[in-house]
Parts: sequence; structure tokens; C-alpha cells
Amino acid sequence: MTLFILHYHLRPGGVSRVILAEMAHYSQVIHNAVLISSEPADCEISTKIIPALDYAKQTFASEYEIFSQLMQAAQEFPRPWIWHIHNPTLGCHPLFTSCCQRLAEQKERLIYHIHDFAEDQRPKNLKHLFEHGRLRGNQLLYPVTDRMHYCVLTGRDRDILIAAGLPRYQVSVLPNPVQVQALPINDSLEPWVLYPTRAIDRKNIGEFLLLAALAPAGSHFAITRGPGESLHQKHYAEWVQFARDQSLPVKFALSETEPAIDLEHWIGQSTHLCSTSAHEGFGMAFLESIAWQRPLLGRAIPHIQADLAEAGIDHPYLYQALLSELFPEIDFPQLSIKDQQQVILSARTHPASVQVRLKNGRASASEWLSEVLQHRMSPLTTDQLHAFSPQRHGEMLRQLAEGLASAPESPCRYLDSNVIRKFFTA
Repeated sequence: MTLFILHYHLRPGGVSRVILAEMAHYSQVIHNAVLISSEPADCEISTKIIPALDYAKQTFASEYEIFSQLMQAAQEFPRPWIWHIHNPTLGCHPLFTSCCQRLAEQKERLIYHIHDFAEDQRPKNLKHLFEHGRLRGNQLLYPVTDRMHYCVLTGRDRDILIAAGLPRYQVSVLPNPVQVQALPINDSLEPWVLYPTRAIDRKNIGEFLLLAALAPAGSHFAITRGPGESLHQKHYAEWVQFARDQSLPVKFALSETEPAIDLEHWIGQSTHLCSTSAHEGFGMAFLESIAWQRPLLGRAIPHIQADLAEAGIDHPYLYQALLSELFPEIDFPQLSIKDQQQVILSARTHPASVQVRLKNGRASASEWLSEVLQHRMSPLTTDQLHAFSPQRHGEMLRQLAEGLASAPESPCRYLDSNVIRKFFTA
């Protein structure tokens, strides 16, 4: 048996961190584990480089050429082959998505590992998918055979696929793994709040700036990464300029402006982590804050909180909504950038105009934040991360791969994509 791990690239990000953790485990428990990506990785397992897998390229090889390169790379290794494909339906590379469908139709053994849905707040990705390759005209996105298994990050995502026609036994909730690395507490007098994220629109950067505007004097706020080469650059540039114009205590793209300093340094510098993201497939900050023993403050995401609660995790410093007197009963992420900036300007002179909605009522956002920033010890312990350990994650994947190795052939059909789209647009 050979297990191929496929992803578009290994640039810094949540999916790449998951893949590197998986490869470390695979190298110990599976004799033949091979990474296939557009760039090399610093790991001990075999790697095959196919540059055309990278969706950042402006020109792609044809679907036929990409598929042929995948098959050629695989020929060096013994069958049965298990193709563990990360985010095959994301919409960044439609021709690769078509290649994955071809693998299913040719009765290959596949693990479709869905980290993010193109249908979830990514309309340009979805449009891109249906303009190229075999998806053009039929919009059939999610194949199913007896030699396939789907892995998703949350119970919500599992239930969506089941509703679309996937048998329950062919989908598993596979939470992202997190490695415990408790760091010494920073007990400096001034709060230092870090948002470890790529500054794209769904990360709700304006809300992070609003918290910075409401924080006690002397507080520091920082974001680790810019948006990269993406359509989010324009909005990101607007927020950077706005923060400068208003002298907000926010630093942007720490890992890019000072690339010689690694993430661990910035985590160690922080007193708190923050997540204001409005939409997440999983939300690593909710686990990494525990692994790094930093209090997490910011916005709760209901479907993620439900899964965390099942594991006994309840972050106490999260709010359900952020509301301003300027736009009564409209949650902050629903406002335009222009209106969000008006809220921030108003909050600087009238902090009481902004409230947080908590599980047990409402509170002044500035008073709530001032109190939260006084807590420097994480109220949660690393023992609570057992369900998210790399060992458990890797063992689940090993069992899935071994089950697929003996699975019989069957015809290929497709899930009802309309059910999935309707869930995210309802």
C-alpha cells in the first residue's frame, strides 16, 4: 500500500500545518507515504514535485497533463494506492478538481479531506470551479464510490454531506491536530494581543481594529500575516491606511516585515490571542490558544463552539456579537467597510457606544475588554486537547487508509451539490 498526500502548496497556513503534522505521523506508521505538491517540504518522507498543482500560477498545464503527471509519479510505488487529497473542491484550481474526479471515476481509492467549502462565503471560488474543466455545464462537484471516504473538520460539515446524499459510514469528523507547546506567561504590564492569521476578509480585520481602539492605553495589537497575493489586498490596504491615519496601536504582517523571527517568538511575546473571524471551517486559534496557554478573546462561532463543548472546551472570553449605537442590532461583520470605520471612529470618542453580546447578556465592549485583558493565565488546560492530538488524528487516518485498501470497486455517482449550496446561502 502507498499513501499519497496531495495539496496545492506548502506555504504557511493552517492546511500546511496539518499536512506537516500528518506526514510526521505517517513516516512512523506507514511504510510508503509520499507527499505530492508543487514545492518541496522539509520532512523525512518521499516527495514528488508537480509545479502545475500550484493554483497561484497564472498559467496551468491542461487537465490531461496534470493527470498524466500524477499517474507517472504514482507508478514508482506499489499498489494499492490511497490518494489523501486536501481541499480538492475548494475552487482555487478547477483543473486539479477535475483530475480528482477522474481518479474517482477510474476507481482509485480516495480520501477527500475537506477543510473549507467553496460554497461557504467564497462565491468567486465557486464561479471559478464551474467555468473550467469537466465541471463546466454539469456542476457535479462531490464524487462518491465505495473506495472513497470524506473527512471534515466539524459535525456541521458532516451533517451537510449526509444531507446531500453521502452515507454516514463514508464521512468522518477529523479535527485538526494541535501540538501542545505551553510557553511561559508574558506578565508585562501592557497587554499584547496577537491575531495569528492571514488578513483576508472573512477574518474580520475591522473588528480587530475596533478592539484595539477600545483597549486601555498602552495596549498592543498585531496580526501575523498579510493576505498574500489575493483579491483581499485592496481591503487589507484600506485597513492598514486607516489604522495609520487613526494612530491605532496595531502592527500588520509581523511574520513578513520581520521574517527572520518565527511565530513562536511572537506567541511568546503575546499576553493574549484573539480571533474576530466571522466564518471558519475549524478555527485553529480556538485550540492553539490552549496549546500555547494564552487566553483567547474575540468572537465565538456557534458550530465550532458546539464541537468544542463536546470535547469539554468552553472559552470564557468570547462574545456572540459586537453592536454599535450607530447601527442598532446589526452585528459588526454585516456592515460595509465604510460603516465599520465610522463605528471605530465613534468608539474612540464614545466607547460606551459599542456593546458585546455575551451568553448571559450584554456589556460595554470597552469595560468587558479591559477586564479580559487583566487575565494573563489561560483558564483552560492542555489536558483538554486529548481529542485533538496528532497521534489520534494520525491513527484515524491510518485506519481509514487500511480500510480503503481492501474496498471493492463500485460505480461513481455524485452528491446533490444544490443541497450543499443551499445550506450556506440559507
